[in-house]
Amino acid sequence: MSPAPTLVRVAGCVLGAAIGDALGHPVEFLGSLEAIRRVYGPEGVTGFVLFWSDGAGRYAPYTDDTQMAEVVLRCLLAGREADEGLDATMARIGSGFAAWVDTPLGGHRAPGNACIRGARELAHGRAWNGGDPDAGGCGSVMRAYPFGLLFASDEARAES
Repeated sequence: MSPAPTLVRVAGCVLGAAIGDALGHPVEFLGSLEAIRRVYGPEGVTGFVLFWSDGAGRYAPYTDDTQMAEVVLRCLLAGREADEGLDATMARIGSGFAAWVDTPLGGHRAPGNACIRGARELAHGRAWNGGDPDAGGCGSVMRAYPFGLLFASDEARAES
């Protein structure tokens, strides 16, 4: 069994994911390396190129992928604190996605239709495990990494 991840390591992973997402945000829909090079030069994106301002300062925004991973992480931590089982914690995550669909963190998002439809269905009472098996997309992979961070040293709980 591997050692339990420390809070610093978990925070570093989360921060690294958010920074990487903010760096990649401007090229998310450019479609190809060639298109990225046409816009950003032969080296592509080499630093932050997209900034927003909120009056207090400017920042590089991250996308809905990080926003939803944050929902997952917060709900997993709350579920752990409440000593909840898988079903209750997953219901908590479903409620988090239902809230996110109308009030996204950071104000920016561009998820796929299956993601928005699923979040809206959760908001209207659909059970967390009642999804559409044919919905497709890769969004769930991009927001699943908090499970690995929090359960890396607890294989039995990760599999339950």
